Amino acid sequence: MQTGVRLPERRVVTVCKKTNGNAAINYPRVASMRGFSLLELIMVMVFVGILIAVVILKFADVTTQSNQAEIDALASALTASSAKNYSLSLSGSPDAVSVSNCTDVSSALPESESMGGNTINSLVVGTHARVSCTVTHSDAVSTANFIAVGT
Repeated sequence: MQTGVRLPERRVVTVCKKTNGNAAINYPRVASMRGFSLLELIMVMVFVGILIAVVILKFADVTTQSNQAEIDALASALTASSAKNYSLSLSGSPDAVSVSNCTDVSSALPESESMGGNTINSLVVGTHARVSCTVTHSDAVSTANFIAVGT
């Protein structure tokens, strides 16, 4: 039965002749055998290992930058929410939240924003006072400052 795939012909060549007294012993090798040498395989493995190491380092750096960008955006939202809340309290709006501590500012965030496991340091904020507070990412490495205004 013949298929569309044709296998290469195999021819036997003599690799080495050893003499055993007067008779020569031939060690045949199939000439059509092909493959990679051990050196080539090791070189490819080393190259792939280096590529993987570079990719892992780049990924770790991107993750750190992403966490810092996330916490910076949250700090900006907290500052804006605090300023808006202060304006609401001055106008006597019932929507204003009482802010006497840095952690109270998170209550003034819009519903679309969330703390997401991030923490705010606990500092007392006096009425009409502006205090610099720190928000820390859940990774405990990335931090950012925001301004809380007491009401």
